[in-house]
Amino acid sequence: MTTSSVWDPNAANFEMQRKASFGLFSTGDPSERPMPAKGSSDKDTHEKLWALMKSYKANDIESVQRDIVAQVEYSLACTRFSFSKEDAYRATSLAVRDRLLESFNDTNDWYREKDVKRAYYLSAEYLLGRAFQNALVNLDLEPPFKDALTGLGFELEELYPYEADPGLGNGGLGRLAACFLDSMATLSLPCWGYGIRYSYGIFKQDIVDGWQVEKPDYWLAKPVPWEIPRPDVTYPVRFGGKCEEYCDEAGAWRTRWVGGEIIQAMAYDNPIPGFDTYNTNNLRLWRALPSEEFDFQAFNEFRYSEAVDNRRKAEDLSAVLYPNDDEYEGKLLRLKQQYFFVSASLQDLLREFIKKPDRQWSELPKKVAVQMNDTHPTMAVLEMMRLLVDVQRLSWDEAWELTKKTCNYTNHTVMPEALEKWPVDMMQELLPRHLNICGEINKRFMEELTKMYGDGPKVWGLSLFQEEPFKGIRMGNIAVLGSNKINGVAALHTEIVKKETFADFYQYYLAKGEKDKFVNMTNGVTPRRWVHCANRPLSDLYTKYLGSHKWLVDMNLLKALQKKKDDPAMQKEWMAAKRQAKERLVAYLKGNDILDADPDTLFDCQFKRIHEYKRQLLNCFYIIHRYLLLKQASPSERAKFQKRTCLIGGKAAPAYQNAKTIIKLVGNIGKIVNNDPDVSPYLKVAFVPNYSVTAAQAIIPASDISEHISTAGTEASGTSNMKFVMNGGLIIGTMDGANIEIREEGGEDTMFIFGCLETDVPGIKEKAAAGTYPIDGRLQKVFDTIKSGTFSLGDDVAHGKFCGLVDKLCNITAAGTWEGDRYLLINDFPSYVAAQEKVDKTYADQSKWCALSIQAATSMAQFSTDRTISEYAKVIWGIESSPRPAPVVRSASKSDLKEAAAPAPAPAAAPKAEPKASPKASPKAAPKAEPKPEEPEKEKEKEKSEEKASSSTAKEGAEDKDKDKDNKADGDAKEGDGEGKKDDEQPKSSEKPAVEKVELPMDDDEADRIVMERKRQQQEARQRALEAKKKAEEEMQRKNDEELALAKRLEEEAKQQEEARKQKAIERKKKEEEEAKERELRRKRRDEDRIREERRRRDEADRRRREEDRRRREREVARRRSRSRRDRSRSRRPRRSRSKSRGRGGAGGGGGGDRGRNRSRSRRRSRSRQNGASKDGARRSPSVRRPRLSRSASKRRRSRSRSHKKDDTKPGTEEKKEEKSGDVPPAPALPAMVPPSSPPPGEGNTDKPNEGAGEAGGPPQAGSPGVPGGMEGMASMVMQQAMIAMQMQQQDQQTAAQGGGGAPADS
Repeated sequence: MTTSSVWDPNAANFEMQRKASFGLFSTGDPSERPMPAKGSSDKDTHEKLWALMKSYKANDIESVQRDIVAQVEYSLACTRFSFSKEDAYRATSLAVRDRLLESFNDTNDWYREKDVKRAYYLSAEYLLGRAFQNALVNLDLEPPFKDALTGLGFELEELYPYEADPGLGNGGLGRLAACFLDSMATLSLPCWGYGIRYSYGIFKQDIVDGWQVEKPDYWLAKPVPWEIPRPDVTYPVRFGGKCEEYCDEAGAWRTRWVGGEIIQAMAYDNPIPGFDTYNTNNLRLWRALPSEEFDFQAFNEFRYSEAVDNRRKAEDLSAVLYPNDDEYEGKLLRLKQQYFFVSASLQDLLREFIKKPDRQWSELPKKVAVQMNDTHPTMAVLEMMRLLVDVQRLSWDEAWELTKKTCNYTNHTVMPEALEKWPVDMMQELLPRHLNICGEINKRFMEELTKMYGDGPKVWGLSLFQEEPFKGIRMGNIAVLGSNKINGVAALHTEIVKKETFADFYQYYLAKGEKDKFVNMTNGVTPRRWVHCANRPLSDLYTKYLGSHKWLVDMNLLKALQKKKDDPAMQKEWMAAKRQAKERLVAYLKGNDILDADPDTLFDCQFKRIHEYKRQLLNCFYIIHRYLLLKQASPSERAKFQKRTCLIGGKAAPAYQNAKTIIKLVGNIGKIVNNDPDVSPYLKVAFVPNYSVTAAQAIIPASDISEHISTAGTEASGTSNMKFVMNGGLIIGTMDGANIEIREEGGEDTMFIFGCLETDVPGIKEKAAAGTYPIDGRLQKVFDTIKSGTFSLGDDVAHGKFCGLVDKLCNITAAGTWEGDRYLLINDFPSYVAAQEKVDKTYADQSKWCALSIQAATSMAQFSTDRTISEYAKVIWGIESSPRPAPVVRSASKSDLKEAAAPAPAPAAAPKAEPKASPKASPKAAPKAEPKPEEPEKEKEKEKSEEKASSSTAKEGAEDKDKDKDNKADGDAKEGDGEGKKDDEQPKSSEKPAVEKVELPMDDDEADRIVMERKRQQQEARQRALEAKKKAEEEMQRKNDEELALAKRLEEEAKQQEEARKQKAIERKKKEEEEAKERELRRKRRDEDRIREERRRRDEADRRRREEDRRRREREVARRRSRSRRDRSRSRRPRRSRSKSRGRGGAGGGGGGDRGRNRSRSRRRSRSRQNGASKDGARRSPSVRRPRLSRSASKRRRSRSRSHKKDDTKPGTEEKKEEKSGDVPPAPALPAMVPPSSPPPGEGNTDKPNEGAGEAGGPPQAGSPGVPGGMEGMASMVMQQAMIAMQMQQQDQQTAAQGGGGAPADS
């Protein structure tokens, strides 16, 4: 927990002032901490306090045991008689930390007193490992603490596992930083480290169904005794806001950064002890805290999650190492993380520099060196410019010169993704002032380059900004331009940096005459951690043959053992130490349910971050190849194979899918191989999850061969190879990274080299592009086996991913690119198999193998971080070792010696005195270092006063008692408790006559009372001190418990909120899906309704069109019928004479009678037609249903029917008249309107001349059988009407030609 912020976001330039420099209710002006004035009543009290802190804690067994038990009772609140092993670990850790803090505080005071130049190491990660054993070893406290715990019923080795590995790092970069810290302290260099106190580390790796699953690493779940919270060391860090220009008091225009959000950076110190030195350095880690932890208003309004929202957002900055940056939010968090710890660190170290009185900023490069470990902290260049220009108000040119001389940059990789580039838009949103500073630096730099080279691609490549693929800031370029020195971490890597990575910058500095700008600093590892702590049997062997532990600080001493590498006695001890290491590893694997291994096999290890360029996949292909050989071999042939245990481990980045697929493949290979009864006795495979420093300390000492097989030119250095070789393991690897230099030091025979060289890679790519990139037949069998699904174990997802990896490699024309075999696995596989065969052959000769192992391990002096850091200090930082002087050990006083030698005094001759403990150099406590020893005169006076106390009379003893009550007790408890008051005068008792001694004898009871009173006073003082300490520790423990409880509660609440949020999201998503389905269903229904409506409308339109056509046809037929009737009435003529008619009707005189009968028959037919006719006069066809008509259409039809009836009555009347007169012949009958299929008029039955035709029947209806409908029917009717008109015209012409005689016969 921390208090509220004291910084106003709307203010500016308040950086470099600790939070403790403010009052919570101040106006922001710093105030000095009050100190006791000279001569004040508090002076003696503080002097007494300093005197009481004058001695170190004792390290003898009994003192250590007392400290441990006191911690159990007073710090842990456990019972003294029964406590667990975990309680014992915590109590012992606190006892060790007390001694560590003594050295830590004195070292810092020493550095300040000597005003030394300091180096500050900025790194985003530190893979520290467990601190308990390392602190005991470096403080040389392991033997007394081991014996003390044994006396309490515990074994020291049983307590080590109760410490959690700090989750502050991931791989080689973080472990290198931790080794550097150890060497800095061991070499007594004034160096500090700075980083972030991650709450959950990077992640805890679990393997579920063969796949990597990331889980939080709760390494802070229990109190960590090795860190010291420093709430008084808290600095502000701003994000967002805007830049404003203003005029300062001197009239100069400046820029200030205001607004935005303030995050508090609180320090946690982690003491780093050195080996064989009194110096203890520091690693300061920053925890992100909000400016306002709790929104009480939101809480009162029942918005509980919002009440702690600020705290959650702030703590996101220090929650996880390397958050996933696939998306914009992840990149934003990474940028905030990096700036957060860089800003807090620079504020702290610059404040430490400037707080010395009369310090000038021009002295900064002489007193401070800043080392940026990779590109993560390179924001330090821009932040230092901001602090110097904006906060300290230096001129631009002076600030830039100081920055360039103070900062230094280490490049750790040639991978382009490691050279970070931040989008300009993101910088504008988060760090607008730094974007302005970067732009100004680039502007001035471009002007300089233009004068040197003109405008062109070379200048663009040197720019701090990039335009493609997005507009961003090149952090690598900023680091190089703003640094004093740039270094690689291996000889080959440094050459790549100069010739490829930063080739333009290298040429630029050469042109300026700075030839030593780029330097090489080959990495290393610390032998204290990786040999002495990890492999004690081997360490003891070195110490036995060399006679001391000096080799731990000077590994060159180990080279003397190379002369004994062929000595059978030494080889026997060497192999025995290796056997012990293998047995520990076998127990570790079995205890963690990983593998049941055989210690008599060759242990083949590859442990490093899972990445394609590290080529764990190539190792997998070889294991499959070896499995196929064993499977195909006969039992007798299998017996000839060297037994192997292949172990692979490492973490894959959460978003790196190919790396996760490789982990799955390793696990599946292990399941197949380990469960095959034919193969498992000769080959076993396992993936070791959650690789950490603790796991490495179990694995590395047992290794026989380790795999360092990255493609040549891709690995910067590597440090795991150094750890394996230091423990006697040999290497199978490529000519890449530090492998080259290790081979040079140890000899060619100690390394099994394969694969192409870095210079061969371009040619291989060119040949592959031309189609020449053959696949070895053995590797093709491996590919076929993978594709067949043998190692997929029925998992279709895994099978698809495995085949995807293989198919990508088989794209031979794209070898060397991301579309094909990017890291040339196919090219190096044949030589890799040959190297593995050589390993088997060499290991078969155990004597030769052991000699090579000894030779390699004793040649590693070049790869100790002691050598690396010494070069950093000399070449880059310009700092010197500043060892703290040894504590002064006081010898026993003369009176002590006299009392020890003299016999016991008689009761009446001398008083009883308390026996005094005589301090020893070891293992008793030694007083702290004193710059000025006591003067001889004072020492003599002290001795005289001690002699006086032992020979004074009872009266003088009483006076001493009274005086002793008035004065403070001596602070040094180890100097004796029975001393009297110091007196400058000689004791008067020596001048008194003897008779007085007889008259005033010293009573035994009085002497005992005086001694007991003094002991009581001292005991009370001790009790008060213990109670005060207990209260302070209880208060600290209470605060820690409260903070832990709150953290757990908030964590649980956060989990619940997250679960609720996820549940709500699931429900919301489900609801949205249901709504989407409902909307889709409604849309389909609307579409169906619309389609049906359109179809109905179309059918209705078609019906109306047909109805309209029918009505039009009916109207047309009616018009034609009417016209036909009119024409027929006009064409009627008077009847012919009976004689003519009879003559035409037939022979004889029967013609008239026939006509009469015909007329009566015609009238009967006419009446029958009228009776059967419809209302409108048209005969209804039985086969055709008349459609219903509208009201208007029915009215029209009725009118037409009435007119037809009127017309029908006239012909009947005329017939009657004709019958009466007998003069006018009947009108000729009209031919029927028949379809083309009907017989023509005049043909057929003459008895029914008008059937189906005439006025009563009407025309045939369109659509009836035989009558075409539509336009065809209309055309047919028109043709029939034309034929009728032509026939009628012909009949008229014939009648006119005959002169009207006789009536035409009925037809």
